[in-house]
Amino acid sequence: MSENQQTLKPHSVILFQGDSITDTGRNRSVIGPNSPDGMGFGYPSLAMESILVKYHDQHLQFYNRGNSGDQIRDMEFRWELDTLRLLPDILSILIGVNDTWNYLMLGMGTSPAEFQDIYRDLLNTTREALPYTRF
Repeated sequence: MSENQQTLKPHSVILFQGDSITDTGRNRSVIGPNSPDGMGFGYPSLAMESILVKYHDQHLQFYNRGNSGDQIRDMEFRWELDTLRLLPDILSILIGVNDTWNYLMLGMGTSPAEFQDIYRDLLNTTREALPYTRF
């Protein structure tokens, strides 16, 4: 089996992090793993459902911590609580649409260079704290 074809280990934590594209209407009061309400109705929920079918006996834990309207700085502010403390084995990040339109349309928000620096810092912080997390 090649490195790209690794199977999920039992009890793996899979975390979806980002903005509205990730949030997709999730119920933020549902914080436990694998809850349809807590996963929303978008790609995190679809991914969870299809992966759980294949790995139904692995006791995987899926979390969605996307926040609609967030920009990279907002995600950075909540990174410790909403990412690092969950100890993800696999981390999916989709963020940037709010940074882009705020910067281009309103002249506010995060410049592309600032976005890149913050994003790189988040990845490096995660790699240092959780060296086995896969992105």
